[in-house]
Amino acid sequence: MLAEFAINDAELHGNAPPPPPMAPQLCSTFEAEDATASGPAVATSNSGYTGTGFMDYPNNFGSDVYLEWSVPSVHDVAATVSWRYANGAGARPLQLSLNGEVVQTVAFGSTGAWDTWAQTSAVAPTLSEGSNLLRLTATTN
Repeated sequence: MLAEFAINDAELHGNAPPPPPMAPQLCSTFEAEDATASGPAVATSNSGYTGTGFMDYPNNFGSDVYLEWSVPSVHDVAATVSWRYANGAGARPLQLSLNGEVVQTVAFGSTGAWDTWAQTSAVAPTLSEGSNLLRLTATTN
């Protein structure tokens, strides 16, 4: 099976707010295969992924085709998120939402091959204290 679109992992970076004079940077990597998925499926057919596999998005779209991570935060924090992905075909935009609110559309351009991995440009949602739902929804075939 040829992957239509693959996401390997998401990286999340943020800074805890003051009062600590030099607040430590909070960084986490969330593997795509650990996300809640509707439509995408775990695959291992293309080399170069991390973890136990990658998520293969099907060639369809809509609100029922998504990956979603539960992201905890101990403070309200401005976060920076990027994704490592492979895309052997044309551009594939995905809609990023946080806690049910659309943040922006994220461009996942072609990487030239299904085993050539790239990093998206970073986006900057603001996480709330507690549990946050970060979702990537397919908007096109």
